Amino acid sequence: MTTLRLILFMIKTTIDRISISIPIVHAEQLLARIGTTCTLTNEYNDDEEGYWYKKYLNRDNRLTIKGKLYEPGTENKYSRLYLSLYDPDHNIQKYLKSVLSWIYGNNYKGRNSPTVQQVEATFDFFANDEDDLQDIQEFIEHHCFLRYSRSDACNQIESTLYTGCRGDIRQGSKGIRCYIKREHGNTFYRMEFQLNRSFLLKHNITFNSLPLNPLQFQLFDFIDILEDFSETGIKNIVIAILKKKGITESGTPDFNLHYHKLVADIRSTVVGADKRKKKYSVPSQIAVLKDIRNEHTITFNHKRYFQSMDSTKQLIVCHADIGCEEENTSKHLMFCQGI
Repeated sequence: MTTLRLILFMIKTTIDRISISIPIVHAEQLLARIGTTCTLTNEYNDDEEGYWYKKYLNRDNRLTIKGKLYEPGTENKYSRLYLSLYDPDHNIQKYLKSVLSWIYGNNYKGRNSPTVQQVEATFDFFANDEDDLQDIQEFIEHHCFLRYSRSDACNQIESTLYTGCRGDIRQGSKGIRCYIKREHGNTFYRMEFQLNRSFLLKHNITFNSLPLNPLQFQLFDFIDILEDFSETGIKNIVIAILKKKGITESGTPDFNLHYHKLVADIRSTVVGADKRKKKYSVPSQIAVLKDIRNEHTITFNHKRYFQSMDSTKQLIVCHADIGCEEENTSKHLMFCQGI
């Protein structure tokens, strides 16, 4: 906690991408309206992928529309266009909402209406010193755990950590990418939440919800920030295993022999607290504990032995709030530094 407070400078929050599917029956109206106010920068067909693309620019906002390629006479009236906004500001979101409202009126639900397919919300962590970014990365990836995720939720590909359904953020309701990014002369650590259709439907997000704000989803309510599995937890799980084996009389030579050896084994297996190797991350510890519980067929509530780092979560959420409300930066920053 102390380390993160000392090295974290600020968190910038943004909506990085919004993807909306639109019934093809309204393609002509949509393209005509977009074409009057946005500059077409590129258009092409990708025969291998089977889609056509039109790319537009509206001030500094990038907008891409793609549709499926059909042979003449084989069009599917239920097909859809896919419109994506990249790094959209509130103005372009309001503009797109006005365009879709012009086409659909208040009919923003149902089969023949646009559907918000995906939203990417980013939390960019900036350090006081760029050399400290590695420490921020190690802290987040060691201690953060996506609630309700399975033991196979994490997937490391090169320098990017993916957390989601079986390590694939495209599946399930949501997922997270974590990586160090360099952009516009700045270097920062990015937590990128991908919110998929089931999440957006559950939270009643439609084109009528535009413009979107990254904080409105309260994404850190879905994140636990936890200390390593405690020594008390290690000892209690060992006692549960020995009890299952019928070794219950503490203090006897037989009990002590099994107990101390098993404590060392469990500590090394779960936490990796060997001086020669790095500690395992909290998500890895939880996954191993589930395996141990299944292997020994014991009933053990391991979650109670991971202490929640509530002050750290408060610090992160506070900095994220600053990133969205620049006019209150000085006031909020004083509060954050006091955590």
